[in-house]
Amino acid sequence: MTLAVEPAFADRAGSRRIYVDLPGTGGSMPGEPHSERVLQDVIDTIGQELAGEPFAVAGWSYGGFLAAGVARRLESQTLGLMMACSGFLIRQADRDLTGVLSSDPEPGWLAGVPGKWHDHFRHAIGRQSADVARRVAFVLGHNGPADDVYLARLRADGFSLSDERVPGPRNIPVCFLAGRRDRVAGYTGPYVAGQARQALANLGVALEESGATIQDVVKTTVFVASSDRADLVAAWNEVAAVFGGHDVPSTLLGVTVLGYPDQLVEIEAIAMATQDSAS
Repeated sequence: MTLAVEPAFADRAGSRRIYVDLPGTGGSMPGEPHSERVLQDVIDTIGQELAGEPFAVAGWSYGGFLAAGVARRLESQTLGLMMACSGFLIRQADRDLTGVLSSDPEPGWLAGVPGKWHDHFRHAIGRQSADVARRVAFVLGHNGPADDVYLARLRADGFSLSDERVPGPRNIPVCFLAGRRDRVAGYTGPYVAGQARQALANLGVALEESGATIQDVVKTTVFVASSDRADLVAAWNEVAAVFGGHDVPSTLLGVTVLGYPDQLVEIEAIAMATQDSAS
């Protein structure tokens, strides 16, 4: 992460960066093999280092998944979120891999890469050229030591977070970086699902300011700027997660374009606030 981020701060004096070694990596001891424990360790470190000061958080792959968790749980402190090649949902089966382009491997592209990484590179790297493989291998080669037994247990049984389907923080800049050939995190899912989450968060604010709640919504219309049914499903899954058992009449539409540049999701809701809600 340091190798990727530090060049962006070359001309920015006075910026403080904190790079966290997750449990079982670098200089950190392994702990309970569950993302809830890992995330709490990260939050504890932030508390020790920043003592309530505001911050922006960034992460790559699993680190991006945890960064989103930090932003949800420390919402009042978080100024911005960046997720690189990662999604809000950690299980591979829950991710939307539609729209991912196939790779066109350059002959001999793995020749300079240690054999232990070949299978992972073939699956995880989209642009399969010798130059890309060399750069990725350089970064991986500079990683600190890792407890492989602990990490295997974490991946097998404890990857998910209890609130990973909860909409993200409201009213902060969010940046997603994803490749069109990303067969791990996907390309479409983070964008459509992420915008749906933000739209739902905005809806929650609007309802609260009007003296209403999700339970007062009587009709929704969800617009998704896509002709791919999987994108509509990705948006709808976020809506269903927030509304839960409050199953109201809803319309889900794929449209050509929405009003703002790069906007993919818009949610329209009709609510009738009851006296109990307003009080």
